Amino acid sequence: MACRHQDDDDEITETDYTADTATFVGSSLRGTRQVTPTSMPADLLTALAMPTTFGPKLFEITALHAVSAVCKVKVKDYGDLLLLRNWLFEELGAPYMWTVMISVVEWEHLTDDQKELHHTMRESWLSSYSKASHTVLQHWLWRFLKKQTDSFAPLHKVFSKIKVDSPDGTSAWTEIFLLYPVTCASIAHKLLARGLKTCLGFKNDSMASALDNITSVNSSASQLSHVQLKTIRVGGRTDTANCLSENHL
Repeated sequence: MACRHQDDDDEITETDYTADTATFVGSSLRGTRQVTPTSMPADLLTALAMPTTFGPKLFEITALHAVSAVCKVKVKDYGDLLLLRNWLFEELGAPYMWTVMISVVEWEHLTDDQKELHHTMRESWLSSYSKASHTVLQHWLWRFLKKQTDSFAPLHKVFSKIKVDSPDGTSAWTEIFLLYPVTCASIAHKLLARGLKTCLGFKNDSMASALDNITSVNSSASQLSHVQLKTIRVGGRTDTANCLSENHL
């Protein structure tokens, strides 16, 4: 087991850390906000199974450090969680997406083809890199999530539970989005309030300013995956509008 220093920024490298990462088993966090324990489907258990043998290569983490260095999303409230989630989805790419997609909170939303893709990418990665490389990769994800959410106090309990001496990034991701599911009312309200604030904050009536503000509003609205098209009656005319499903409010 690697020595752990007090500085959270200390790196765990493959040279000094060869212990395997812990496996998420679905226990709930305790605190003012409770999570609902989620059972793990059989196909997810299969996808998460560790191989009996690993590859010979040593993983070079430099590329992922470059990814985390340019992330501008700091989570300060519920709405920022979806911004961070979408940013990470865009930046990780196919080679590493399995680290978050093969998890309780993401798996059920994937198609069969997507599940097969992420399962295949994980198997390919593990067959190429050593067992310790998997620990290094999981530590990178754990550290990235901890750093980007350290200004949001309700998530501190996640990293008190999943500690640096057993840094499982996939488990941290799962715990975060069990606490704050992407369809929860808190996230929806925060993003809607942010969009409305932007609308009310127009500083001038130029076309460029209007387009910038509309882009910002659309960015907030695009995070609401549970927004459904509804028909409403306005002045005797039927229109279609985006309304939050009452099931999530």
